[in-house]
Amino acid sequence: MKLPPDLPRRTIDELVTLYEFEPRIKDVFAEGHCDEAILRWFIDATFSQGPNVGVYPIDEIDVPLEVLNKHALTSGNRSEVIALCLELEAHFGPGFSRATGIIDRDAGEILGEICECSLLVKSDYSCVEMYLFSEKCLAKMLNLAFPGTKRSADEVIAELAPVLRELFLIRAANQSLGLGAKWIAIDRFVSVNRGIVQFRLGDFQRHYLQSGGVWERRVEFETEVNRLRARLPGNFRLGANGHDAICLLGHFLRNFYKKAKDGDRTQPHVLVHLLTCSLEVGDCQGQSMFQRILERLTAEPAPE
Repeated sequence: MKLPPDLPRRTIDELVTLYEFEPRIKDVFAEGHCDEAILRWFIDATFSQGPNVGVYPIDEIDVPLEVLNKHALTSGNRSEVIALCLELEAHFGPGFSRATGIIDRDAGEILGEICECSLLVKSDYSCVEMYLFSEKCLAKMLNLAFPGTKRSADEVIAELAPVLRELFLIRAANQSLGLGAKWIAIDRFVSVNRGIVQFRLGDFQRHYLQSGGVWERRVEFETEVNRLRARLPGNFRLGANGHDAICLLGHFLRNFYKKAKDGDRTQPHVLVHLLTCSLEVGDCQGQSMFQRILERLTAEPAPE
């Protein structure tokens, strides 16, 4: 979500000036508003100076196209966080700890992505939303908000994981081959019958490639999907897109809640809030990303 016209985004030069003249300021930059909310909650809960730390979605910072091009980055929130951190590192040096960028791991590892920047911290899983899909967090939400499913977190994950894995590979192959195909909604390709998820993968892939105008490259695309499949880790949280996971979970839960008043709770934005509220500080503290955030926030400023 972009800021309204009367609230212009801050420029990189403005941030540089701010850090130069306000040595006590510490900021964390996230890809989106969901990430921002999780990070804000965690920092306030674990860091005594939390209220003094700024946590911002990258939409609030103006990262021009020429800066992205300078670092050979494509457009997108993740790229903007990376570019911002590279620019700040170039100005202040690698020891600068008062600005931290949080980015999703995405498919970077299976694609061989190399992005070295001391100001960046990557999620432990494919994306920040995957912290919401731990067995403990999911079980808490199911027990409190959806007891009628009568399914354990393990059982729900077992239903969702195979589909999420395939969707993740399709996204990764599109990126790897540089096809530029735009994502399409999965809704009409998903059905759930008695708690069993059915996904018409072949139909989805055909519509996806056709709508992207790259159907003639389908053989190359399928070959790339299979190549990447061999490199994908077994942990489903390392091979799932957060938006896909929330959407698919909603389809699964609606199978058990047919009434409109119950169905409202299965909408994506509601599920994100329910899952976020099921997170526990202790579980996050054991994860590398959150540990690194605290390390950077408590670090002493590098000597001039």
